[in-house]
Amino acid sequence: MASERKELFISYRREPTTLQFVGRLIHDLEQSGFSVWLDTRDIQPGGDWHGAIGIGLTKCRAIIPVMTKDYLNSRHCVNELYTADGDRKHIFPVFLEDIDLNASETGQGIKYVVSSVNWTMCRQGVDDYNLSISKLVNAMKLKGLGADGAGQDSTGTAAEHQYFDLQYQLYQLCVPISRFIFDSFIFTAASATTQAPTVVPPTPVIGPKTTMPFKVIRDVESPEGITTSKEGHLIVSSMSGHKVLVFNPKYEKVSDIGGEMGLGMGHFISPDGVAVDREGNLLVVGQFFIQKFNIDGDFLGQAGGTDPKGFQIDAPRGIAINKNGWIYIAEQKKNRIMVINSDLSFIKTFTDGDPLLGSGHLNLPQGIAISSSGTVYVADMMNHAIQVFDKDGNYQFRFGKMGTGPGSTTAPAAIAIDSKDNVYVAAAAATVSIFDSKGNFLHSFGEYGSEVGKFSQIRALHIDEAGVLYVGEWMSNRIQLFNTLKEDVTTREELKRESQNVADRQYNGSSVVQDSPKKDEVTISKVSSTPRIQKGYVCTINDISEVHSIAISRSGHVVISSGSEGKLSTYNEAYELISSKVVSGLNMCAITISQEDILLAASVCKICKFDMQLNEVMSVNASDMKEWTNPFGIALGIKGRLYAAAVEKAIILNYDLTYYKVFAEKYKPFSIAVNSSGHVYLPDLTAHTIHVFSSEGEPLFTFGGPGRPPVPQFSLLGPLSIAIDHDDNVYVGVAMKSLNIFSQEGKFLSVLTSSGNKPGQLDDTPTALCIDHSHQMMLFTEKNASRVQVFKLK
Repeated sequence: MASERKELFISYRREPTTLQFVGRLIHDLEQSGFSVWLDTRDIQPGGDWHGAIGIGLTKCRAIIPVMTKDYLNSRHCVNELYTADGDRKHIFPVFLEDIDLNASETGQGIKYVVSSVNWTMCRQGVDDYNLSISKLVNAMKLKGLGADGAGQDSTGTAAEHQYFDLQYQLYQLCVPISRFIFDSFIFTAASATTQAPTVVPPTPVIGPKTTMPFKVIRDVESPEGITTSKEGHLIVSSMSGHKVLVFNPKYEKVSDIGGEMGLGMGHFISPDGVAVDREGNLLVVGQFFIQKFNIDGDFLGQAGGTDPKGFQIDAPRGIAINKNGWIYIAEQKKNRIMVINSDLSFIKTFTDGDPLLGSGHLNLPQGIAISSSGTVYVADMMNHAIQVFDKDGNYQFRFGKMGTGPGSTTAPAAIAIDSKDNVYVAAAAATVSIFDSKGNFLHSFGEYGSEVGKFSQIRALHIDEAGVLYVGEWMSNRIQLFNTLKEDVTTREELKRESQNVADRQYNGSSVVQDSPKKDEVTISKVSSTPRIQKGYVCTINDISEVHSIAISRSGHVVISSGSEGKLSTYNEAYELISSKVVSGLNMCAITISQEDILLAASVCKICKFDMQLNEVMSVNASDMKEWTNPFGIALGIKGRLYAAAVEKAIILNYDLTYYKVFAEKYKPFSIAVNSSGHVYLPDLTAHTIHVFSSEGEPLFTFGGPGRPPVPQFSLLGPLSIAIDHDDNVYVGVAMKSLNIFSQEGKFLSVLTSSGNKPGQLDDTPTALCIDHSHQMMLFTEKNASRVQVFKLK
């Protein structure tokens, strides 16, 4: 029998203050009639900790995340919250301290999850604990929780609570931690008597020609999605690793994409489905986004997010592409399929509606696959069926059943289609069942186990053009490869030679079809040809602490302002140090260089001009200058004017350093740039936007902000630095450890997203940018990094 189901799951970060609070909270909740699951007392000694956490979370109807600043820094805590949200659990957040959820990408995601529910504030010394917990208890009872709360939930009829209980039991099938638990849940949910496992014929008519794989790829953390490129690359999304793995045709890992938790812009929190489009670009779905990369891992664009002005993608799971280039995404949370264009623009959704309505309505959709005719097959986990639609989303039929016998599709998690349109379904977490395109059962194989040839929690299936079947398992952290074409072949190359009609049957990477589009079909739009500067890495200037500003002369000499004492350092065109000088009064100064190779430096106390040997040419006491405050960045514009980004405003000076005017008041700029037309670009740190002004400081337009079209979500989150090249493309360093590139009109073009402290990578937010007068070289530094990196743009 399955273990007793409890109501509340406590999600918390283990540190002394929180542990003390959690102990008191659990005592009070249980005294109020609630049953509570807690890791330290509900996981048996020697048990699989992570597996038990998954089981505990699954069997609870609600989660109480105990929110602290440390909670946001724990990927395990954040994963628990996102998993509960994806499973449609009730969420009752309890805050032990004030937290700015807008301050980080993780906080932004958590804010989206908890924004629609009431928060319980239990701040020590601020809130009345007893009053806060009383309100929490009442809120949970209104949702039908607790000993005397059953039936009060607006959605909590007795029948629906029975239904929820059954859903809980069946969902356990997807997270087995032992053969005993697996069998117990299977037979309890199906009300079946014990029977022997299905015997696999030694030479089946369809499916793998042997029940043993010809290859096992190990040490793949929680494989959630699998696809392949037409060149034979294997691409796998790692849910717990928060990254996408790329393997060469010999199944040797060549690169990772992501790896650091983050929302969009080349980062992931538990990525799900993956697919390859007709141009060979990689598409990845997860949390709220679909992101696009090339095979080298360069970020090309994204869609979705949480902004209500644009379309939202909510807890996406599976992804597939039809021959028109349409992208189909299974949304778990909204029980629907979203369809978007190859340029990531929205087309439509279908199957929106109550999951209890039955055929044509989805209940926790998982995998999705598309046949050669464009028919859409969806693995509908909680309906224990495969539901079938035409390309426009019109319901056709369904097949499968709950149970353990041949042809059962209990809790299907993944689906794939072969070159003959046979449908492979991962059911009951440990069996692959094969059906024809009409849903007639053909064959099944597999049983639960960690041995090679057996399966433990299948979450991903894929069949490539050579007929290789890839089976990804969560519990075993591996991918097993089977051949489906000929019994005596053992390599992918041999299988590919055996494949029939490969030349005219396109590569089925999550159902991508490579036929040439007809005139009325959607064709993919190419991303701008703006250079991806990651490939232009030249060198690094090291051992520079606290870099504030960078400037480059027409002769190629570099000047760097660094330290707190007003240090200016010059470097030759080979980036070798020539000289350094500390100038009194120029503490943490901003610098720029004129076309006449005159260096201008500005601080809160003074503004100076120097020649390139750092001889002072002119100096002005800025302390008494009208409106002058500490400048974060300066730039020269037309008419010889000097523009300064200061605290909550921007200032214009004449070239003789006399005051001209103030503009852009109440903004929070940390840098400033001017294009060839004299337009002034001012990043606004807190509004996550770029404001554009005329040379006279008159507002022209604004672009950016989280999700504001046409800028992708978070592409301007916390802009700190800015520079403009010869083509008036705008380069912006943002808080997502990325350097994003926009057209002068504000259209998103490209991004540098590689994170790390190696040469050519970003260790933190780019805080100072500079492009030389020839517009071929860019220099930038990162927050807290003691280096300046040099890139060639052209």
